[in-house]
Amino acid sequence: MQPVVCCLLIAAIPTMAFGQFSDNFDDGDFTQHPSWQGMDTSFLVTGGMLRSRHNVPNSTFYLSSPVTLSGALEWEWWVHLDLATSSVNYADVYLLAPDESLSTGYFVRIGNTADEASLYRQPPGSPAVKLIDGRDGVTIAPLKIRVTRTEAGEWRLFTNNVPEGMATDQTYPSGEHFGIKVRQSTASFFNRHYFDDISIRPLEADTTPPEIALVTALSAGEILIRFSEPVDSLSACNTGNYLPEVQHITWEADAVRIILREPLQNGVSTTLFIKDIMDMNGNTMKPAEADVLHYTPGRYDVLIHEIMADPTPSAGLPEYEYAELRNVTPFAINLKGWVLRTGSAATTLPDYILQPDSLVVVCGRTAFPFFHPAIDAGTFPALPNDGATLSLYDPQATLIHAVAYSKSWYEGSIRDAGGWSLEMKDIRWPCAGAENWKVSADVAGGTPGRDNTAAGPISAPLLPSLVRISVPDSMRLQLHFSGGLDSLSACNPACYDLPEIESISAAPPLFDVVSLRLKTAVRPGALTVRDVKDCAGRTLPLQGPVSFALPVKPDSLDLVINEILFDPPQGAADFVEIFNRSNKAIELDKLYFASRDADGLLKQAVPLVSSPFLCLPGDYIAYTAEMALCRYYTCGAAQGISSLPTLPPDEGNIVLLRSDGQIIDELHYKKSWHHGILQQTRGVSLERLHFDHPTGDPHNWHSAAATAGYGTPGKANSQFRPASPLNSGFVLSNEVFSPDNDGNNDVALLAWDLRQGQTANISIFDAQGRPVRHLARNLLLSVNGRISWDGISDTGGNALPGIYVIFVQVFDQNGQVGAWKLPLVLAGN
Repeated sequence: MQPVVCCLLIAAIPTMAFGQFSDNFDDGDFTQHPSWQGMDTSFLVTGGMLRSRHNVPNSTFYLSSPVTLSGALEWEWWVHLDLATSSVNYADVYLLAPDESLSTGYFVRIGNTADEASLYRQPPGSPAVKLIDGRDGVTIAPLKIRVTRTEAGEWRLFTNNVPEGMATDQTYPSGEHFGIKVRQSTASFFNRHYFDDISIRPLEADTTPPEIALVTALSAGEILIRFSEPVDSLSACNTGNYLPEVQHITWEADAVRIILREPLQNGVSTTLFIKDIMDMNGNTMKPAEADVLHYTPGRYDVLIHEIMADPTPSAGLPEYEYAELRNVTPFAINLKGWVLRTGSAATTLPDYILQPDSLVVVCGRTAFPFFHPAIDAGTFPALPNDGATLSLYDPQATLIHAVAYSKSWYEGSIRDAGGWSLEMKDIRWPCAGAENWKVSADVAGGTPGRDNTAAGPISAPLLPSLVRISVPDSMRLQLHFSGGLDSLSACNPACYDLPEIESISAAPPLFDVVSLRLKTAVRPGALTVRDVKDCAGRTLPLQGPVSFALPVKPDSLDLVINEILFDPPQGAADFVEIFNRSNKAIELDKLYFASRDADGLLKQAVPLVSSPFLCLPGDYIAYTAEMALCRYYTCGAAQGISSLPTLPPDEGNIVLLRSDGQIIDELHYKKSWHHGILQQTRGVSLERLHFDHPTGDPHNWHSAAATAGYGTPGKANSQFRPASPLNSGFVLSNEVFSPDNDGNNDVALLAWDLRQGQTANISIFDAQGRPVRHLARNLLLSVNGRISWDGISDTGGNALPGIYVIFVQVFDQNGQVGAWKLPLVLAGN
């Protein structure tokens, strides 16, 4: 009996060999267990994977392992070609080959011109025959490939568990080798072929029926059902196998997409019944049921919850921009096809289920490995450091949320230099602005994927108000509100007391600008707004009336430069204020600020506004490149501007001009114009004393009062002095003054009204008759005007409190002389 036993053992050896053939290359060696042969110097094991290292262009190289194979078999392996495949760049994996060099047999070609995985038969000395033509474009990502062959020669090919096709061929029932053959062209394709987790085993009969692995609603009318294995297309596409009733089915190997006859109710769970679905081997699943729920997200269901616009220098987090999203609903929401946009840049989000009340970080591909949970957005839209509007849309382009973040939200903290995120405080107020956002207090600089450090309830934000009305053309009014509105109520004509409104639109994504198209041309008037709701559904109080008029081009000195800050405090920026001294409504969208170079030529021209902006008579508007200015001063009407011309701290100039070059106003300022009592002028603006007096007159400018915070951007100047009525001659507008820069009678103003221009000497004497200050020597006077004394003597010191006399002597070209003596009191503290 012993010889018989030996013969049986010998006969069993091939079966055991192929039944146990596998290699995951974890031992770092492909020369044994199992052994590979061929061009072994052309491969190496690295990182637990087999990788090519053949550095010969336009060549073919191979590696094979001896294994006797026959009967019903199953092959499986992982492959990644980190290159663009082509007709001269691909890999052939031989399943059955009679020889070590892999010249004949069956192989799967990965690549080729169609970037496919296909099964071939290679006859000796003849072109290969394609048996299964796989889908195009599958090699752009790593593949898990599986091939099966039955005893009857029925072949099936799968990539990543998706069937590529089936064929029957029994030309070569057995083989002696399994192997890999690579074809490459130029050096850019060297060392970029990876293989792993290779196994060959007997094909076991499949007797297990498919099961439901996943059921999810893709929309109100479409459901995705994924099975535990690929299913037969005929049974899977039979509409009678599903309830509720199905209108259309798309088969996707191990999944189906069903289109329902009646849509699912939003937010209501529905039971789905499935029966008689077979797998590829005829096994029929038992009747099954699954609950499916569809929810269509609405506005503010997913919020932009944290923003990292300036990650450098890092406080601890990776130096990548990101935006964090939060699902504030009790429903899971699929973000596939959603769009995150800032300016003209946008990214479309991939398939991702954002669970109820959960967070996810959206970032670029390079940043993706460093955050969790995270969505790889590919190319993440750049987030400007200074601020922008970041908005989120669903696949139907419906706005879900928008945030117009600004660097000023850091509130002057040193953290605005980079490395710290902005966090939302209270999700109940998603459209509130700066009051609902705060710089992160986390030591790492932010909380991506975690609860915000700033989280907590806030008081109800102020209701928006109608700030101004612009007139972009003769048939439209644009209403500018201080905050976002409910777009439906904002578009209700009954909310506006204009009788002839043709149409209304609210501008997304913030809905803070409402455009009214009229049936007749715009006429000067005023508008009242009632019953409009804000984005939180609160009704705004009665607004108005707010004036509007058809705009006209400004002439010279219709607008004047009224205040200037050219040496700002740390953390703030320069500002220039203009005032409309005319009776015209002036459109600002064709006006510029500029400066002059040493030759007097205009330079650094920047537009005041980027869209229509109406400046009505009596309006003050301050322009600054940093809205953080309003943390340092009490602002009136302040507007951001991309940049201002350079304003040197000692002396400089600023020009206001039209786009056609006409100068509207121009100021050449000096630091020496500041009040002499000030030991430090940094952070102190110069204010115009009167808009009807010359811009270039140093006596028409004064340091802003300390009691006004040393600046009044966008509102009436603290040092403004109205003109005194004069019959003829000279008069003091205030006979008592106190030059302490408190904004109350800080200068003595001497005004005049003459019948003709004359020449004057103006001096100030103390009570003992001693000269203290010579204000003017041989000064050619205009018919009317004024000059000021700030309490500074000719020596540069502060005059003492007491009684003074202003002596004025005038003479005309005919030699006639006139004189005035005007008493004046310089009051002490």
